[in-house]
Amino acid sequence: SERVSPRSDVRVPIDWINDFVAVGDDETDALADLLTMAGLEVEETLATDSGPVWFTKITPNRGDWASVYGTARELAACLPGRPLAPPPAGDAPHGDPS
Repeated sequence: SERVSPRSDVRVPIDWINDFVAVGDDETDALADLLTMAGLEVEETLATDSGPVWFTKITPNRGDWASVYGTARELAACLPGRPLAPPPAGDAPHGDPS
């Protein structure tokens, strides 16, 4: 029998990503390709009434990508010079002094 790795599907609204790192309307698809090449598979960009949404596939070893902030952090890491806003107060992981 074929062995299949467990994966999670996550929908990430671009509008929410913009709370942490700037994503222009004209670069949604290019940045989805960039994330895919970095290892965070963006399977497609969905058009919704509230704006574009990335449909991502998360592998079990990268649970941090299952959150909007984790996805934004990965995107900022792929884009040197594009700042990453800190998470809202009270949402910082334990041990993080920010």
